[in-house]
Amino acid sequence: EAETSPPDPRWSSETAEVSQCITSFQRRAEEMRALLRDAAAAEQLIKELHGDLAVETLATAQEAGEKLMELSQKIGELAPSLSEASMEVAESSLALAARHAAVPCALLLTDVALSMTLEASRLQLTGKSLLEVKRDTLGTLQTLQQNLSMAKILGSVDAETFKLSVGLVRKATSRILHSIKEVQKASDAALQRGRHCLVHASSVCRFAAGRGNDDGHDGHDGNGERERPALACGEDAWDAASANSPPPAPAAS
Repeated sequence: EAETSPPDPRWSSETAEVSQCITSFQRRAEEMRALLRDAAAAEQLIKELHGDLAVETLATAQEAGEKLMELSQKIGELAPSLSEASMEVAESSLALAARHAAVPCALLLTDVALSMTLEASRLQLTGKSLLEVKRDTLGTLQTLQQNLSMAKILGSVDAETFKLSVGLVRKATSRILHSIKEVQKASDAALQRGRHCLVHASSVCRFAAGRGNDDGHDGHDGNGERERPALACGEDAWDAASANSPPPAPAAS
């Protein structure tokens, strides 16, 4: 099977920055998705807390609460990084669209890139808000820890203390989960905008490569094979970028 000839360097240089930004963005997005999955698992554990007056139930509530606090810290700290990666995708896309303003689909690329800057700002704000909520609810879980310690000493827990403790953890985690879901909405929207940026950037480069043939380049390499732009097209481009992105590190237990 004959080797595929390298693409025209005019188009590879045009698309390299967008491709690199997309890969970096997807890597951070996958890290965020892994943390959000763990948060959903902790939420389910809290929902399944039953009414048995047992020290073990309080221990489970404490464990789930601490896990959610840990995850909220990581999600809140990752949000600005994902926001920055989103801005890099948007800026590289805007630059590409500006260089090929005469290409019809460049306007679509500009529009979706501007939308991505808004999602990047939303990631910053929701991440900051999550960290603030986490700090506000820290005292609630400390109260639960004290109740759990006392219950372990006594070997049992009375109904009033149990009801108060479980109510506290549910109220605290409810606030945290609400903030986490706001980050998730912004992250999902940024992912969608990133996908659209790549699709439209691919279209711009394809069209520009075709127009470049009118400037004296016949669009074929020395072996008579048709050259292709460096950036893959449409959904294939997104899949290719995902394949080049390393898997997220396992969440700390």
